[in-house]
Amino acid sequence: MRYFISVWAALTIASLLAPSACAISVLWTKTLTAENGTFNIMVGGDGSVALSDAYRNAKKIYWYDRSGALIQMLTPENSDVRGFVYVSKDEVITTYRRADLQFAMELFQLVNGQIQKSDVISTLGLISNEFKFSYPYLLESKVTGSTYELTLYDLTSSVAPTVVGDAVIGIHGKNLQVRWKSLSTAKYKVQTSTDLVTWTDYTDILDGTGSTLVISIPLPDTSPALYARVIKL
Repeated sequence: MRYFISVWAALTIASLLAPSACAISVLWTKTLTAENGTFNIMVGGDGSVALSDAYRNAKKIYWYDRSGALIQMLTPENSDVRGFVYVSKDEVITTYRRADLQFAMELFQLVNGQIQKSDVISTLGLISNEFKFSYPYLLESKVTGSTYELTLYDLTSSVAPTVVGDAVIGIHGKNLQVRWKSLSTAKYKVQTSTDLVTWTDYTDILDGTGSTLVISIPLPDTSPALYARVIKL
């Protein structure tokens, strides 16, 4: 049997399941030792994390997904890693300085379970590694000597987002249909959940039109329950 639920009911049940829920939630915490100096760290927009085991003397790059599972252990061609330009669950881009003093980028891509690498010359004089925030994820690092305690936070939760309360959610054929009156000045996302605790984006960001928006979500054959909500960004 498939279940559907209104947004307000979903929030009520979620609050009962997690009465102390706050605006951020911890996804994982790791304690690592920097063997060759200080870590370079970056978090991606999908919650993936890349960190090198040293600044300008890197031997390894640890690449984690949103759950904290190790995707791959990467070996940089050039150990002079100054930081990261980009990270996702599919690719990591480092920045380093070559022997001719030009900045370059090394691209690691995961293709069919295999790592492919290529280099790109940077047109920038310097690439910053100061940012460890990529909404909605925040990576905190506490340093004690050579020990790093890394904590990845998700800034969204079951109660923090602005939920569109008058959205109409119900079964329509073999789909869960979501309807709501949108504002032309607002942006939205539709999210789904099977347990009312963990919510996953079903759509990309949607622009409001000033009229009713309708999203149809196919009902899976394997899930005993499916819930939906609309988030106003």
